[in-house]
Amino acid sequence: MNIIKVQFFRDIPLDYTGIADFAYGTRYWFSNGGYHRHNGPAAEYTDGDKGWYLNGRNYTEKDFYIVTRLTRRIKIDHECY
Repeated sequence: MNIIKVQFFRDIPLDYTGIADFAYGTRYWFSNGGYHRHNGPAAEYTDGDKGWYLNGRNYTEKDFYIVTRLTRRIKIDHECY
């Protein structure tokens, strides 16, 4: 996974995929320029808050785990048939 250290959002390439570490401690995960992380929060803020995103769409933590669990189950079922 690519990790870049940045000062501002404008320093992140538009189609970036990887992790952006900001100088003030916040960390974001990106996929093709949008917030995305399928195995945890896509934003971790310095105050401990977290942001849950898939393909740029914001979820509550509870909804995130429901959606990712359903997605994994659908993929498993799809491979079985």
